[in-house]
Amino acid sequence: MKTWNANNKICRYTILSALSNNRYDIYYTYKNAYEIWNLLNNKSVTNQIHDYHRSVDNLKNEESWNDYIKTAKRKKKPMSLEDVVVHIKIEEQNRLRDMARNLHSNANIIETKP
Repeated sequence: MKTWNANNKICRYTILSALSNNRYDIYYTYKNAYEIWNLLNNKSVTNQIHDYHRSVDNLKNEESWNDYIKTAKRKKKPMSLEDVVVHIKIEEQNRLRDMARNLHSNANIIETKP
């Protein structure tokens, strides 16, 4: 049993160390390396690529995202799919926050007619 625990610990550490921060936060609570491995491999690479292409196509169809796409293309550092999703979520939150600020600031404008 000691050997299994030691091997599980090594495998678990190896798997977790290869994950992005977002995925690490999800999987570090699991104590069994085999369980983590199965959860990570549950979705095929083909499906992940398909999801990525669908997300990119959806962004291309929205003109408001053109500047974001151009900026992302110029980045020198390659990004994983998880990184792209996180960046898109952050951008979406920033846009929603800006829209809320604009609505709030416009609501306080009072026009008087002569």
